[in-house]
Amino acid sequence: VLDDADDDSLMVRIGAENDADELRRVSVVAAKYGRGESEGFVCVVGPTRMDYTRTINAVRAAQAALREG
Repeated sequence: VLDDADDDSLMVRIGAENDADELRRVSVVAAKYGRGESEGFVCVVGPTRMDYTRTINAVRAAQAALREG
């Protein structure tokens, strides 16, 4: 699901934009943090009618906090 995410980008997929059949009824907002063995993702899975501005800001804030820590 997150294979094409790069280090600095934010990924937003809404409904049918998701490759996995299980995620076609939801939205995914994700961002990568860390490198090597400390690499991970901050991810929100929610309804397609979510508040995207708020969700994107929350994911970016969490990504920044995890990069600092």
